[in-house]
Amino acid sequence: MKKGMNISRRSFLKAAAFSAAALSSLALTGCGSETAGSAAGTSAEGFKVGIVNYVDDASLNQIVSSLQARLDEIGAEKGVNFLYDDYYSNAQADQSNLNQIGADLVADGVDVIVAVATPTAVTMLNAVEDTDIPVIFSAVTDPAGAGFEGLDNITGTSDALDTQAIMNLILAANPALQSALGWLFNWKVAVLVVLLLLSVVVYRPFCRYLCPLGAIYGLFNPVALYRFRIDAQKCTHCGVCQRACPMDIPVHSAPNSPECIRCGKCKAACPHGAICSTLQRAHRAGGETA
Repeated sequence: MKKGMNISRRSFLKAAAFSAAALSSLALTGCGSETAGSAAGTSAEGFKVGIVNYVDDASLNQIVSSLQARLDEIGAEKGVNFLYDDYYSNAQADQSNLNQIGADLVADGVDVIVAVATPTAVTMLNAVEDTDIPVIFSAVTDPAGAGFEGLDNITGTSDALDTQAIMNLILAANPALQSALGWLFNWKVAVLVVLLLLSVVVYRPFCRYLCPLGAIYGLFNPVALYRFRIDAQKCTHCGVCQRACPMDIPVHSAPNSPECIRCGKCKAACPHGAICSTLQRAHRAGGETA
């Protein structure tokens, strides 16, 4: 504890952690106070608070602003100084800057470092290794994933969204929505099961019976640039083309059916070469049909 101060480092850490939680909530909801120009009090001594921002960003800057304002409020309540003006740095998203800032703050003997954003917190934690300087983080989405869980010299607040709590709030505000969501989910599952079962016995059931885009495209098959033609002199109506067609189209009588997907299997399977396309030289026999 610093001489002449009536607040311990442990008390300061608890107070600052509480402040970080409050200011992070304010920043995430767009609230907050204007930055105070200097720490409260008139004493030349005080707690040195190193504040490290990762980059100039509206939400991150709001956290810094709210933190400084809250420190002034706590300082006025406790009758102590929190000196942060000379120990604020912005790393501009540069790792080399973060490393230098951490080293400088340790050399300055700050009492605590407030790190804004995950890269900042990780770097500051490494910088204070072998010291008793605590680190408080804010705007860290996954503290456990960053390796902060179980460490004694770091604490702070996470900006991760609790989606379960949000859904509970939505459903509490509109109870009828839960039954509607359940019905919608069950309906989608039922459609999926039906399509899966149909796929066992029917080739591309969704494309054949449900796809609106395919139905629209199929209307243009008779006038498309790529069409099939049947040479009536060569065609024997053997049915090989229909058996090869995955859509089971009688190709010899309806080569440009709306259900045709232009796979070309009928053309390849025809033993007489009676099927040709408009993109190759068609056999222009007098009895050829479109």
